[in-house]
Amino acid sequence: MLAATFIVSSLRHITHWSGALDEMAGDGMPRSSFLLLGSIAFRLIGGLSVLLGIRARFGAALLVVFIVPAAFLAHDFWAMPAARQTHETIEFLNNLSMAAGALLIALNGAGPWSIDAIKENHLSPRAKLSSNGLSPEFT
Repeated sequence: MLAATFIVSSLRHITHWSGALDEMAGDGMPRSSFLLLGSIAFRLIGGLSVLLGIRARFGAALLVVFIVPAAFLAHDFWAMPAARQTHETIEFLNNLSMAAGALLIALNGAGPWSIDAIKENHLSPRAKLSSNGLSPEFT
């Protein structure tokens, strides 16, 4: 579910480019195609990486790098009028919880059923040693 959020939102922004730029401007960010393209790349690559379990740690790190600044830029509840503070606080905390989930994957990997883990389990003992930086001669 974590990955789906980012994949779906990036696809929505690809198919509704102008609306996504307007959304950025509404959140107080520059209306920049360059920034939008970057956010799409981080979310799509990170989301697919986590979903498929391919280089999931790297993909999850991309998501963390995207989510945390986005939470502070788009959901600055402390600067909102009282009528919007509760909603923006919830959105801010939702973003931080997604960042925490992505951080867990970045630190621990995607789990035993991921492609990363399957590839790791199918490496020869010699390949496992060299992937850990160890030389077979010294083991």
